[in-house]
Amino acid sequence: MARNKNMEPSLQSWDDVDKCLREIGECEIAISEIEADMNIAINEAKERADKLSKPMKESMKLWLKGSPRIPRRTWTARADSLPSDASGSA
Repeated sequence: MARNKNMEPSLQSWDDVDKCLREIGECEIAISEIEADMNIAINEAKERADKLSKPMKESMKLWLKGSPRIPRRTWTARADSLPSDASGSA
């Protein structure tokens, strides 16, 4: 069952409404900035992953075609060769 309480509004004046809306807007802006920063970090991580995995992807294509030309020993991209900032710690 729904409860019917006679609640008084917490915003008593238009100034209160303006302050509340201003705070909501500031929070939305802050959240958007955080999400933008995280999207940049994600895109950079994807670019690093693409760069590091390129030799393996090319080798896989050649293997699937039946003529491997890039031996495994030439793969230089390894997890231990990642820059220290790629570990996820800021």
